[in-house]
Amino acid sequence: MKFGKSGHTTAPASAGDASRPAAAAPGPCVSRPGFPAWLDLPALVGLLAFVRLLVTFALLSAGVRMPDAAALESADPAVAAQARAVAAQFNLYAYPLTMGLMIGVTLLYGRLRGGKRPSVRYSVHGLNPALILWGILLMTATGVVLEPLLGLLPEIPDHHGRGWPTLLLTVVMAPLAEEFLCRGVLLEAARARGGAAYGLFFSAVFFGVIHFYPAAVVNAFVMGLVLGYVYLRSESLWLVVILHAYNNALAMLLLTLGYAHTTLREVMAADGLETLYAVVYAVSLVIFLVAGGMVWRTVARLRKRERATAAAQ
Repeated sequence: MKFGKSGHTTAPASAGDASRPAAAAPGPCVSRPGFPAWLDLPALVGLLAFVRLLVTFALLSAGVRMPDAAALESADPAVAAQARAVAAQFNLYAYPLTMGLMIGVTLLYGRLRGGKRPSVRYSVHGLNPALILWGILLMTATGVVLEPLLGLLPEIPDHHGRGWPTLLLTVVMAPLAEEFLCRGVLLEAARARGGAAYGLFFSAVFFGVIHFYPAAVVNAFVMGLVLGYVYLRSESLWLVVILHAYNNALAMLLLTLGYAHTTLREVMAADGLETLYAVVYAVSLVIFLVAGGMVWRTVARLRKRERATAAAQ
């Protein structure tokens, strides 16, 4: 698993939910005019960039200190600690304002573009322990599988703060806001427009792009695919929020312990466990491929149901 390459990894589906029927589709699978089309993707990313600039300007005008990137990377522990405290305070104000505005702007933009009002699903029946445990297992396996690819990409700078404000932001605020926007609003709107497969990929691409740094984009895209699949299977936003929160908490723990740019392979090689690492990677790859097959089969079933629904209308 790559430690610190991204604040996120992937989450999966239930090993024991294959007997459950797939979630019923809200509409036909054929694409139709309206929101969101692929051309809306750059518009949404541009709106997010504008909202971030607006929030940053408002906070600076209010006297809130902005973190110094150079100080965050300082070799002096005291300087770096002070900069991280400033970053934690700034992010605690900036993130909820940015995401709150972005959710509102996205809903308004979608209505202006002719999209349907999304019906976010909060069913509690998907919150079974087996599904959550399987999700944690796949998150770990996917991190191991992606590690070689992420190692080829530039490292993500550590611009995170530390302490309880950052923990509150990453473990509570970010999972709630990002899952509502990406899996709730965008996946549901795209699903209503073009079917489950379209909703799954559109929301995952958006989720990846907004993470900006190449390694984070790749990781978040894969996570978005699997989290979207879990959402479609469970019909519960709570489940993906829990898995997202677990992932972020683990990432913050590793970051705090000093493993921001350390891979699992490097850790195991230092202890002479290269053979064990090869076994771990092989097992993780099998889990990853099995989960990929589950995603494919579920999307295929949903598309079949969507076509049947469209034909009956």
